[in-house]
Amino acid sequence: MAFYDKLFSALGLSEWCGTSDDKAPLSLADLAAQAGVSLPIFTGPCLCLGHGVPLMANKRARPEDIITKLRQVEVLMGQGMARLDAIRQIGVVEQTYYRWRKQYGGMGVDQLKELKRLQKENDRLRKAVSDLTLDKLILKEAAKGNF
Repeated sequence: MAFYDKLFSALGLSEWCGTSDDKAPLSLADLAAQAGVSLPIFTGPCLCLGHGVPLMANKRARPEDIITKLRQVEVLMGQGMARLDAIRQIGVVEQTYYRWRKQYGGMGVDQLKELKRLQKENDRLRKAVSDLTLDKLILKEAAKGNF
């Protein structure tokens, strides 16, 4: 708890630490609102330490989950929800949503599996071509007698 005491005193909020009129502990958002300080809005998945201070989780979403979340946004928008509200509800920021939509938009799970299979095959073939090119260069050098 010493961390929060230091944080509040650094922000000049030390007099706001404590409880409200009904003796319930004040959250960080309540303290900030009383002091007239705005806090950043966390719209992604958060890990809370039990004190109401969210830390962003650095977790990369799987492509299957991305497609599911894109579909959720479409359903929510179909139900009349605003696009930004729907994006916030799935737990990502707007920029991430648009990047996902550009990369995976309109794709089904079967198409995604096929895309993954083709990417693996493409990587395997690229490696084979590079190995063969290297072998060819080595044989050329050996044929010239420059070894």
